[in-house]
Amino acid sequence: MVAVVWIDRAIAVVLVAAAVWLYRIADDFPDTASIFPHLTLAVIGGLSVILFAKTFRTVFAGGSDIPERREPWRTALRPYCVFFCCILYVASMRFIGFFPATVGLGVLLLFVLEVANRRVYLLTFGVVVLFVYGLFAELLNVPLTQKHFF
Repeated sequence: MVAVVWIDRAIAVVLVAAAVWLYRIADDFPDTASIFPHLTLAVIGGLSVILFAKTFRTVFAGGSDIPERREPWRTALRPYCVFFCCILYVASMRFIGFFPATVGLGVLLLFVLEVANRRVYLLTFGVVVLFVYGLFAELLNVPLTQKHFF
């Protein structure tokens, strides 16, 4: 069993640090291009601060009303494994491209999430990928990364 509260605190601190760092990078964007990243990072940072503060609710509640949540390792670490997989996904897009990285993420999450109904998962994942491609590449003309294995 693991006390999930310590993992939540660590994730909150990492997210706040990353939001501050990326916020400073977004300052260099030209004209109004920094508005969306600044807003998004401010929201992420604010929600992370709330997450961090909520991890102390047992201390403020006197410790008796709200017991510390304890779960088996496998269950407790699953959301953080998904978070780590998403970080790997974003990093790998630069090297292998959007579609291969997305397929890799889909396969990886299939096992991390221990999906019971694989047909529904694959159909949903495929629809989401096509939606993202249609939205960004076709409608908004945002080029998705195009790398190749060789």
